[in-house]
Amino acid sequence: MLNEIQFAIIKDFIPHFANGAEVLYLGDAENKCIDAKKLNELNIPIQDDSQLPDAVIYDRAKNRLFFIETITSHGVISPKRKAELEELSNDCESWKVYITAFKNRQEFAELPVDVAWDTDVWFANAPAHMIHFR
Repeated sequence: MLNEIQFAIIKDFIPHFANGAEVLYLGDAENKCIDAKKLNELNIPIQDDSQLPDAVIYDRAKNRLFFIETITSHGVISPKRKAELEELSNDCESWKVYITAFKNRQEFAELPVDVAWDTDVWFANAPAHMIHFR
């Protein structure tokens, strides 16, 4: 069963930012959906799916790979987490987009966040907008 933010990623994020994209991985502690074959084709080796963020979405038309962490599990894409994801996808030739997903801006404001530069923050309650940390 999807948590609230994962559901919003499928229902709202994909149509706004990656229309027609494929979900290659969606997981939390209890439930997982993984397309290991497609991840392998993109040169993302998966020995242990705990290396993956909460969602991996591939936009074939634009050759973009979205790594999305929901605040409910691993936390934000910090500089350390971004480096881990970059290492995991080092051989992947797709453009990589790193996103931390929150329910709303209030949740973002209440947490001590260490969001990495050149990543994005997305709010489920304002699905047509993102904040880019540049």
